[in-house]
Amino acid sequence: METRIEKLMANPRRGLLILAAPAIVSMFFQTMLNFVDFIFVSGLGPGALAAVQLSFPVFFLLIAFCSGINIGATALISKRLGEKNKKWAEETALHAFLLAIIVAIIFTLVGVLFSEQLAAIQGASPELTKMAGSYIFILFACCSIFFLSFASTAILQAEGDTKTPMKIALVFTAVNIVLDPIFIYTLGMGIAGAAIATVIAEAVSVIILAYLFFVRKSTYLGIKPREFIYTPQIIKNILKVGAPAAVTQMMLSLAVGVVNLILSSFGDLPISAYGIGFRIDSFAILPVIGLSVGTIPMVGFYRGAKDCPNIKKVTKIAITLCIGFGLIVGLLIFLGADGIASVFTDDPSVIDMASGYLRIMAFSYPLMGITIILSSVFQGMGRGIPSLIIVFSRAVLVAVPLCYYLAHFTELGVTGVWIGITVSAFVAAILSLVWITSAFKKFEKACSSG
Repeated sequence: METRIEKLMANPRRGLLILAAPAIVSMFFQTMLNFVDFIFVSGLGPGALAAVQLSFPVFFLLIAFCSGINIGATALISKRLGEKNKKWAEETALHAFLLAIIVAIIFTLVGVLFSEQLAAIQGASPELTKMAGSYIFILFACCSIFFLSFASTAILQAEGDTKTPMKIALVFTAVNIVLDPIFIYTLGMGIAGAAIATVIAEAVSVIILAYLFFVRKSTYLGIKPREFIYTPQIIKNILKVGAPAAVTQMMLSLAVGVVNLILSSFGDLPISAYGIGFRIDSFAILPVIGLSVGTIPMVGFYRGAKDCPNIKKVTKIAITLCIGFGLIVGLLIFLGADGIASVFTDDPSVIDMASGYLRIMAFSYPLMGITIILSSVFQGMGRGIPSLIIVFSRAVLVAVPLCYYLAHFTELGVTGVWIGITVSAFVAAILSLVWITSAFKKFEKACSSG
């Protein structure tokens, strides 16, 4: 395994692409699943689409904490491996599982007790609240599966293995696509059926991961629960990066919820349009997310080795690729907005609103890539706070107030919301670039002083 990590570290560009390529494919599978899932649900009508969109911020809140543990564990484990300290890397992996279980228990209780309230606070009508509540209840009741999956994936990614998560993502996607129509239509369970299909598919993924870790034992890091020794400092170090990452994504989730609330004053159609646009955004930034997955361990390896020049190289390569992806995808979406939106619905009003959103957001894709990559660089360097502050500035200080102002105090209406979201992406990108420049200077001084 040292040989594999040394090979990854020997060439920053090659190492980044080796880790990022499978991650991009994995993200493609999961994003396509979101599309297929949304298409199946769209057959239930605009109300079902709106209910799923109202569920999304809450589900994203769950995923935010899953990702926080994943990011914190990946950053710390990869740093230990960069230091050639396998024992501490294994201890970190065990503590990641412990943290995942504890947080999962908390989320299960909250989701089971307050599922409908979580939908209602976004301004949903009673009918939408009931539909969204059933979706949220199922996902939160079974959320331990998601937490264990993310923790397991963090270990593999930190080892420099993104191919195994890719294969598991393929299985997850295939199972979910097969089960979706069965539970939604054949069994007549509606959007609750979509949630059940997702849970079952994720459970299959966890079973495969458990087999790899505990039966086949094919991973470099040994996962030996009997040898576990609780070390508070390890939990603290995971949370140092993971907690800000979780809060960062949580703020994005809450921002989506607030945008839903702003849009709800214009009726259900804008919420449906936003749901379509948001999912297309997920596809547009898919390569960026994959690159960010590869960036965290690469930066972690070099951080452990105190190699600042190669951290800079990885950052430059990732940003250059993201800007290129963003320009190409943005142009394609701008030109084909109507056709893309019509894939999800045949309602002319929803298509018109969604295509308007896409044409405006297309300009922000290169900038979103910069922010996402630099957030990953900060996380790989063991610094979670900068990403948190940048997202806070974007979502809370810029996006939400600007969206509200443009929607209600100008003649732009719903279009004002789309403009507000886009402007916030510009602000975040500029702030990220300024901050990372300062961070590199400080890291270089720290390395020079030993």
